Amino acid sequence: MGKYKSDRAIMNNRSRAKKWREENSDRFRKLTKEWYIKNKDRICEIERHRSRFKLYGVTKEDYEKMLIDHSYKCAICGTHQVSLDKSLSIDHNHETKEIRGLLCAGCNFLVGRVEDLGLNNIIEYFRKYNIKISKDDYRKKDY
Repeated sequence: MGKYKSDRAIMNNRSRAKKWREENSDRFRKLTKEWYIKNKDRICEIERHRSRFKLYGVTKEDYEKMLIDHSYKCAICGTHQVSLDKSLSIDHNHETKEIRGLLCAGCNFLVGRVEDLGLNNIIEYFRKYNIKISKDDYRKKDY
């Protein structure tokens, strides 16, 4: 038959596998759960890359290049990737879909809220209550 299986052979394998899963459902569930636990990190990484590509058209290689270009740091607060619980998020313009940079979860949330509320409203509030905040103050606070 050669190197490649025919469509018929593939369908036979699939139907045999399906039959085995149905006849051994408890064992199949147990094996699947064990495999998932062993491979959870790998699965999550694959899903993150798949999601980035689906949402932004960014491949794994594109994202890794962006990380290098950003020195593995958030574009706003400068927090390094290794000290974060989550990977850096891709910040983008929701209307044009243009990618702006990589942000930590906190800064990404902040940018989203500023876009929603309007920067002028926030500045006005800060002035009203004489709130002074610098980039260094932001890093010191535990949000």
